[in-house]
Amino acid sequence: MKFFLAFLTCFQMLSLGCVTTSDSETIALQRPFELQFTFLGDDTAIVIPVVFGTNITRNMIFDSGAGLEILSSELADSLGLNADKQYVGRRLTGEEFPILVGKLDSAAIGPLNKIGLHAAAHEYFNGLGKKENVHGLISLNFFKDQVVTIDYPSKKLIIETLDSLKEREKAGVSIPLKSERMIPVSFTTQIDLLVAGQTQLAMVDIGSASSKLPMKFFDVLGLQSSDPKIRKKTYKTMAGIATTTYYAKVPGQISIGASNDFRNGDDEVGFDSNFRMGSIGGNFFLDKIVTFDLKQMRLILAKY
Repeated sequence: MKFFLAFLTCFQMLSLGCVTTSDSETIALQRPFELQFTFLGDDTAIVIPVVFGTNITRNMIFDSGAGLEILSSELADSLGLNADKQYVGRRLTGEEFPILVGKLDSAAIGPLNKIGLHAAAHEYFNGLGKKENVHGLISLNFFKDQVVTIDYPSKKLIIETLDSLKEREKAGVSIPLKSERMIPVSFTTQIDLLVAGQTQLAMVDIGSASSKLPMKFFDVLGLQSSDPKIRKKTYKTMAGIATTTYYAKVPGQISIGASNDFRNGDDEVGFDSNFRMGSIGGNFFLDKIVTFDLKQMRLILAKY
């Protein structure tokens, strides 16, 4: 499936201005910038256009669980990415893997142009680029110093101003976030979930559709692997270890917020013994407006 997005470049946004910043600088907009996004086929992954350098525009997935920008190796080659720093990354399963990282000259979403973002390359996105016209991942690193909102029902990504952020505060509920750096140049966020009365730390991972929990909650929720309504998926981890994830519908059993303001719906949740923590996926937020305010390390959620 091809995505026909309006490719917005700096030259097309004279009324907003195009501001170039380092990867640790906030820009001041006169009004919020709104960008219509699409989902990746039937998935909840958010696809947006990103301008690299002066004129290379590619569709990318905004993935809060990515840690840093990941490009297709073909795009990385065309940009001349010099990935010469090696780190050891760590997945949600606890597995460790080597990763080569370089710096992008520039990458722009709307009026926000970031200089020197760390990025890695992976050949997986070469195939996704040919099949779905998507060429990699944009992480929370891009918005580390800029408040961004995902309005799921309206399919809009919004870069906020100070005034519009105040309106988000009034309309929503602020929930504390914790940060995790799997490698020194990466950035992801975690949140406390309440699952059947128990607190569980979870990564905010809007790049994935399903929320996931450690296997202990499979028993806590009284689920049985023999239940024909439970879907089983067996796969191999990056280390080649065979493992199984069980998917079950547990509506209302996962909540966020001090007063349990927000609960999961009727979508599937994954349970796996390899998960070192939980994750909260895009399905959880489909009927919500989600604001990432990473300078204050909080998520602002509002019901639509």
